Amino acid sequence: MPEEHVFLDRFTQQLVDPNKDLLTILLPILPSKSELGYVLNQMRTFSRFADMGSILEYLIITPHRYRRELETFFREQLPEQVPGIAAGKFRIVTDGDCIPEANPDFQWYRDPAEYWWNGWLTQQLVKLACAPLVRTPFYMVMDADIFAARPFSARDLFEQTPCTDGSAVCDSKQEHQLRAKNDCHRLYGDERDQNLEWWENTALNLQLDVKLDWDCMPGVTPQIMATHVSLQLGRWLESRFQTCCWHGLLLDIGDRHNWRRGDEGKLWSAPWTEYSVYFLFAYHSGLHSAFHVDVRNADEQILQDWASWKPCEATFGLGRGHMSLVQSRMELDPAAIWQRIQNCWPDSSSEHQGEDQAELHAQPLITNTVAGQLEHADGPLLMHAKAHRHALDNGSSTR
Repeated sequence: MPEEHVFLDRFTQQLVDPNKDLLTILLPILPSKSELGYVLNQMRTFSRFADMGSILEYLIITPHRYRRELETFFREQLPEQVPGIAAGKFRIVTDGDCIPEANPDFQWYRDPAEYWWNGWLTQQLVKLACAPLVRTPFYMVMDADIFAARPFSARDLFEQTPCTDGSAVCDSKQEHQLRAKNDCHRLYGDERDQNLEWWENTALNLQLDVKLDWDCMPGVTPQIMATHVSLQLGRWLESRFQTCCWHGLLLDIGDRHNWRRGDEGKLWSAPWTEYSVYFLFAYHSGLHSAFHVDVRNADEQILQDWASWKPCEATFGLGRGHMSLVQSRMELDPAAIWQRIQNCWPDSSSEHQGEDQAELHAQPLITNTVAGQLEHADGPLLMHAKAHRHALDNGSSTR
């Protein structure tokens, strides 16, 4: 084992009931009218299509000043509007519960207003930093604009193979190993590929040199993460950069990255993202294959114009994709989206019946509907994310 991996905890095999204790949904939100409207759409569709008993809980994350407002929404208002959703399914926490630097009482509190990118980075960071609050071996990061489009249970989102002594997560009878299906897609390696920039910036800023298959790279939200991997990520960052506070380290990296770009006359860019940090570490540490399996085309793009979109045919009628979304950046009224989709429910014969696993393996996790036009160029299939291994301005964060 490489010297820098000695500090890593060897995972102890977790035995769970995959019908109720396998998955948590992690949802960072702000209580704006549109955001809550999207959440309402999500819950209406999840109550219809998702086996909510198979999801342990929703972990709702918000800035501290909104906690009480969201507690009222999720525990009182939402159950009234969606009777099939139990108030006890939701646990509200603040970003300060996960990230000390986001807590106003913390001595090194970072006000998001100080630099506008602090708020953006904090929203990325909570998806990693809230892992200690997760009570299941896996959690799925969600956005509010996602809605369910096909019957599913948490178990359908995992590959099940025979459990062995080396398996990280197995069912309580130790018959099946459970690994999260994560969508992967091709990166094209030209200036239009923003995802490539995210991966390169992350490798550079974390000083990593990881061989990656550019033909099958993890996608974006929704994405399933392993709680153990996120916990080990924090330990690895603190060990590698000799700091006590890995949350502050990633925020400091963001500051330095963009100060440096500003000095060079360049525009702001993402120094890292939650998924590029998580998966680069998972590959680097060798933990990825214990908790994840790549599934090509699990994120399927069906690009349609809003005006001509017929969701009952194009989204719900195809029977493809457990979930879908209308991009929130289009700033459409959630009520207008609901008006389009509310009559698209299939008959009761399509309720979740635990379809054949081989068939489910090929099904996309999410169908991304009504997005902007994508243009792809050919590029290399295999590249290296090379860290140039120059030190950060001050070597490391030393808090």
